[in-house]
Amino acid sequence: MQFQSASDLGTLSVIVGWSAFDGGGYVSDLGYDIKTAGDVVYNLKEDNWIDRHTRAIIVEAVVFEPATNLFAHIR
Repeated sequence: MQFQSASDLGTLSVIVGWSAFDGGGYVSDLGYDIKTAGDVVYNLKEDNWIDRHTRAIIVEAVVFEPATNLFAHIR
């Protein structure tokens, strides 16, 4: 994995409580199903990408419902 700036990712800052994150960081694709996501998170922990010094983990998802043509963005 390689650090990517907010401008590289095209993201905005994230404000959580009293902290602000500039939108840059290390990005890992969790895949399209819960099993794949669980495997990716497990591997990140095993490889020490997520440990007790990790400051924040921000998860984003977009869900599309074709019957209603509705997109839902979750952060």
